[in-house]
Amino acid sequence: MHELGISRNIVAIVAEAARGRRVRRITLEIGALSGVVPEAIEFAFDLAAEGTPAAGAALEIRRLAGEELNVKSMEVED
Repeated sequence: MHELGISRNIVAIVAEAARGRRVRRITLEIGALSGVVPEAIEFAFDLAAEGTPAAGAALEIRRLAGEELNVKSMEVED
């Protein structure tokens, strides 16, 4: 399942951008033609986020028609 690796990369990107602050919400855009299964990302995300600033963050996935795979936004604690 390559979605676990993708989830780990998403968590790494978000954790770096959060600069030590706790991440509350992450919004992803996943295109139908991206080759990524949104349900598998949802499943793998909690495992990948364990022990990081993204642990416990809400994950919102927006499904699109194209090839996109983007971290659209994130919400962190002040």
